[in-house]
Amino acid sequence: MFVSRPTIQDLIQNNISALRSIEQNSVEVWQKAIALLSTMKGKLVIAGMGKSGHIAQKIAATFVSLRTTAVFLHPSEAFHGDLGLISPDDVCLLISHSGETSELLKLHKHLERQQIPVISITSRADSTLARQSALSFQYSIEHEGSPENLAPMASSLTSLAIGDHLASLLSFEKNISREQFAESHPSGALGLKTTKIETVMTSLEATPYVQVSVLLREALPVMSAGKKGIVAAVDEERRLIGVFTDGDLRRIVAKGDFSYELSFAEVITRQPLAVRPEQSLEEALRMMESLKVMALYCIDSQGRVCGIVHMHDIVERNII
Repeated sequence: MFVSRPTIQDLIQNNISALRSIEQNSVEVWQKAIALLSTMKGKLVIAGMGKSGHIAQKIAATFVSLRTTAVFLHPSEAFHGDLGLISPDDVCLLISHSGETSELLKLHKHLERQQIPVISITSRADSTLARQSALSFQYSIEHEGSPENLAPMASSLTSLAIGDHLASLLSFEKNISREQFAESHPSGALGLKTTKIETVMTSLEATPYVQVSVLLREALPVMSAGKKGIVAAVDEERRLIGVFTDGDLRRIVAKGDFSYELSFAEVITRQPLAVRPEQSLEEALRMMESLKVMALYCIDSQGRVCGIVHMHDIVERNII
């Protein structure tokens, strides 16, 4: 208990102490919980009242993002129709700081009658909820960290940590791959990190490229048809030699050097940077920004052109 107004260091240490209390839970209880969750045929139903309810919603969202079906159930709404969310193959996770929350205990009785296994998170091993649960996780806090020790803070933090640890352990147990994670996170920063270039790049047939030995008049129609503002020069093996953009064309015209009979090999930018299909969109965007270009050619392990990725392709997929 704080005897005076706490400093930020006091509050941080208080939260660290609360989080360390999770270690009181045995390895066996974690293993049993993961075994139960990894073999359930239904979904994970998570419930809590008040701030514990908000924590329950976040934990449910974490499980879903890691490819385990989970839903939040409001304990009060449960008895006004929402019990229909629960099926016989489900597992329930109930969160209560005291372990005596009346709405949760009422819900627990229903779950018990339906023979649905319950995992609980509480601060008291001797509470009604903990004693009646198939598995129970405990934590202990010295102080919530709020004035008069009233608003749930350290307890919310610790409950969330236990839930997130369960989700993390389960994802490792299920061997969730980067590709599976990407399916649940196609947008935003995570989408850029987890989505491969190959998912948005054009097919080889739709990729603008010509032989490096052609004349400019033969390359320009291909660039125009490709609608990317760029065309690649390749050798007989389709290996990338250089690129030519609409910007390059404008510069030639501005200098007065334009001629349809120019050798394409003379006007291309040689040794352009390219990307591999298995790289992430984040890497492609970073390269586009550094080079100040809108498109990059994709090459295979032999350096052969196999597609092109354009900024517009990424935007159209609502990834950024």
